[in-house]
Amino acid sequence: MSDKKARLRNWAASVPPLLAYSAINIASSAVDEYYILEELRQRIDSPLLMPLPPVKVWMGYYRKHRFLSPVIDMHLGLDGEEWLTALNFAGALREHDKLSREELLSWWNGMTQEDRRKFVLATAELHECIRKIVEAQITALAVGEVGEPNEVKSLVSTPEIQFIIRVLVPCWAKCQMYPGELLRAARSGELLALEQLLAIDKSIVADPKIHEQIHQTASGSNKARFERIANAFRAPTIGRISLKSVKLLSAALVGQSAHELGHPLTEPQIRELFDSIAAIEGKLRDTDLPKSSEALSKALQRKKPEWAPMIRRTKVVAEMSG
Repeated sequence: MSDKKARLRNWAASVPPLLAYSAINIASSAVDEYYILEELRQRIDSPLLMPLPPVKVWMGYYRKHRFLSPVIDMHLGLDGEEWLTALNFAGALREHDKLSREELLSWWNGMTQEDRRKFVLATAELHECIRKIVEAQITALAVGEVGEPNEVKSLVSTPEIQFIIRVLVPCWAKCQMYPGELLRAARSGELLALEQLLAIDKSIVADPKIHEQIHQTASGSNKARFERIANAFRAPTIGRISLKSVKLLSAALVGQSAHELGHPLTEPQIRELFDSIAAIEGKLRDTDLPKSSEALSKALQRKKPEWAPMIRRTKVVAEMSG
């Protein structure tokens, strides 16, 4: 087991810590996401689907993503405060990526020596924290424990996990968007966004702006628009999707994330990540990815642009900590 674990650890050591965490998380979650999508598609006495919280609480998850941190703690056994510190610091750095290179340099040059020292130390602490997270990820994958049935049921029954299962995963797989982004587009009057979100989550009719749109459309003369909304409301959460498709989407997301983090990955590097995870499961390679390098490269080139609008640039993390 240790050799299999070492292969993924070596891959993680070959890239920046933030990218290692992101990439391993994306790649290792692909199978779970596929089974979630299948459960949502079939909806036959699924143990994953539990009663929902009050609609006001549910709609709040579209605006608040910090609820994910305790979920990560439960999965990886991390110290919550340590994780939140890293998350907050990374978030603060991302704000600076809105600046031009000249503005960034001006910001850096305007700092005192003491502030620069603190910034460098904080960045080093962030990287060390992420390295611990990556090691916890690898250990969890190698052990392969999913917990006792009662523990799993307790975790799945939380409103936060229900939102991830019912809304977040379908939004990623179907639209390559965060739920909040899709809701904002739907509230602004974009019919396609409204159709997509209605198919995924019928609860959005509780949003005042969505409710008003449907009300006005139902009482107006635009019958074609009303029919599209009505059809979306009756539509299944997601249609048929294969494990290979989910793996390719995940591989493309890894590639696009790496690009935005300023550390592009080659096709062999992305393949090695998925093969390393497959090795932990006792397989020679990930057979869900195209066998030839050319086929995988072409598939990644087709899929990567689908993720681009969703990912915010975080190059400043690598530049400032280098």
